[in-house]
Amino acid sequence: MHALIVLAKHKQKAPFMMPFSLYLDWLYISSIISFTSWLTNACLCNVFSIALDIEGLLDSAWEISCRTYAKSEAS
Repeated sequence: MHALIVLAKHKQKAPFMMPFSLYLDWLYISSIISFTSWLTNACLCNVFSIALDIEGLLDSAWEISCRTYAKSEAS
């Protein structure tokens, strides 16, 4: 009989504890998703930044080579 009373009390408490547990699970999962998306965005921004830097260097090198060629043709 005592076990049934304890079980009944546990079942009464379970619905109140469940939302908090689900909230903690949701918080944990959303923080992982948030961190993952932040990390992905940071990596993509770095890749695009590096690509733009390389593009700028190539443009500068192309411009310098064109100037050098134009000077050599003028001479």
